[in-house]
Amino acid sequence: ELVKRFIISLADMLPDTEDESTTTRYGLVEFSSGLASRADVGAYTSRALFQDFVAGLVYNSGNTNTPLALQYVRDTMLVEPPRREFSKRVVIVVTDGKPNKASGCPKKMSPVRCTRMRAQELKTSGAITPDDLLVYIAIGNRVTRGLLNGIADMIVSPKTFNQLQPLADVLASAAGECF
Repeated sequence: ELVKRFIISLADMLPDTEDESTTTRYGLVEFSSGLASRADVGAYTSRALFQDFVAGLVYNSGNTNTPLALQYVRDTMLVEPPRREFSKRVVIVVTDGKPNKASGCPKKMSPVRCTRMRAQELKTSGAITPDDLLVYIAIGNRVTRGLLNGIADMIVSPKTFNQLQPLADVLASAAGECF
């Protein structure tokens, strides 16, 4: 519930206009052992509709398949709809677990190593450019805090989910620099 409130608050702080050519396009991938729920970029035409989608999400327990989520973002979410000429992309990865499943990764590659590889591919494929922002939020004690060192543009490590909400202002400000 705290992650949902964080996402809804963050959406409240981003630009939302009636003009489809300038409004924020939202997307979300919820992941555990696989892709649990997703809202592809542009699927929701307003902030309110996106926030309703987020509010209706149900927690899915399981493994932490971060490589699969990053691959989905790169191969699907950031492909369609086409990028608008002036737009900037902000990808935020929120996790409370160390990657422990690596679907689609080379055999014998650890989930941690595969996550780093998928994040690097996201940045080098052109899906995210140097003007965009990749944020990694690692919550709690079970995460690999340095997982995306040297890849993510911003790394935040709150110790508990209760410390997540105040980060919405910080991230909205950082995202605002992209707009």
